[in-house]
Amino acid sequence: VILIIEPNKDLLMEQLSLSHQAYKAITDNMWVYREEATYLFAGASMEALRDFFYSVLPKEEINNLKIIALDQFTEVATSSGLSDYFIRNIIRNRYAIAKSYDIKAHENKYKNVPALIVSAGPSLSKNIEYIKEFKGIIFTGGRTLQTILDHGAKPDFVVSIDPKPITYTTFGEAVHNDFPLITIDKSEDGIIRENNGPQYFINADNTKISSLLGVELPSHIEVGGSVATVCLSAATHMGCSPIVFIGQDLAFTDMKFHADSCDIENTGELEIKKGEDETLNSKYYKVEGYNGDDVWTNVLMMGYLRWFEMFISLQKNTVYI
Repeated sequence: VILIIEPNKDLLMEQLSLSHQAYKAITDNMWVYREEATYLFAGASMEALRDFFYSVLPKEEINNLKIIALDQFTEVATSSGLSDYFIRNIIRNRYAIAKSYDIKAHENKYKNVPALIVSAGPSLSKNIEYIKEFKGIIFTGGRTLQTILDHGAKPDFVVSIDPKPITYTTFGEAVHNDFPLITIDKSEDGIIRENNGPQYFINADNTKISSLLGVELPSHIEVGGSVATVCLSAATHMGCSPIVFIGQDLAFTDMKFHADSCDIENTGELEIKKGEDETLNSKYYKVEGYNGDDVWTNVLMMGYLRWFEMFISLQKNTVYI
């Protein structure tokens, strides 16, 4: 992937037009990086090219590019560390994949029906008590499943995409359930095995791996990298509106990793080591929160935030809360 860094789109096109061949080759296959510079680029390798007319870039552009670079390093490192789980789970999930249902059947099935996406962020504790009063479709992941049940509600769809065995533990006793499951071929196989509800497999990366098993998985449901992003993509696919988020902090609110009811591993509170400079050079850094106060976050969470912003910006007929 070639990343062309040019803050001025018109100037970029003018420069490319000086060479017809270059213009044709690049513009036919170009994803323009502009506007607020918040889009997350996919790909395992990038070559950053800076036009020789510029000796420096605006600070905001440099910070955004730094975030993108960190996203890429994180993605590559994550994939490398999980490759064994990917292969194991695909093999073990092969029978479930063959028997799974096609999620396309749910396209616009719940047109203008409200949807609630329940995540495990610290703020969930402030809203979870009202969940049994919600009238609509509830989407959730495994970490929040037992919390929802404990508060007198039942989810309509459960999502699981993490390949690691520890994911099984986050479900707790609720791992034995019969709720509809939206998942991917690489997801932790124990969760899929214990689920007795209808299962919908989606293609996580547009590869043909699962097709080798005789099943072509739908790829029109965007994954985005987290349970919440899949929930959003699925709810939008089903025509839900408005779509409401709770527990989607994307930050360490009150220095916590998760809401207390979802902190199955007892991770406790975030500890900032001496020397953290609260900038993008640190593992954790501060950003302005929803209420205007500073909150701690990390690169992974900011990557999800940009994915949400991009996805929502493309949906013109859906209300998000």
